Amino acid sequence: MSNNFFYKTLAALSTFGIVVIAAAIVPTSLKKSLPTKQETQLSNREKAPERAWLIIKYGTRIGDLLLDIPMSSIEECENQGIKWVGAKETNRPSKTSFICLEGE
Repeated sequence: MSNNFFYKTLAALSTFGIVVIAAAIVPTSLKKSLPTKQETQLSNREKAPERAWLIIKYGTRIGDLLLDIPMSSIEECENQGIKWVGAKETNRPSKTSFICLEGE
């Protein structure tokens, strides 16, 4: 078998394979429709309110560690952060701080 015939056969089979794959994928992708304006408005209303994150930073012998904890509101975050920093535990490092962030 000559190299020329081999490469032409390989190209033909590759092209056939691509056409078969495209024929299988295109109908599936055409079935997906874009959301209507009404569906978009409903999904925007159903979104959960913005969450707050309690970011705790504390120092260790190795370096600083960050811990993020999701909170339901910024007020709850600030209250929990104050409790965390104010708590007196013997096994916790003294270099402890926190910050509250809003968003996903």
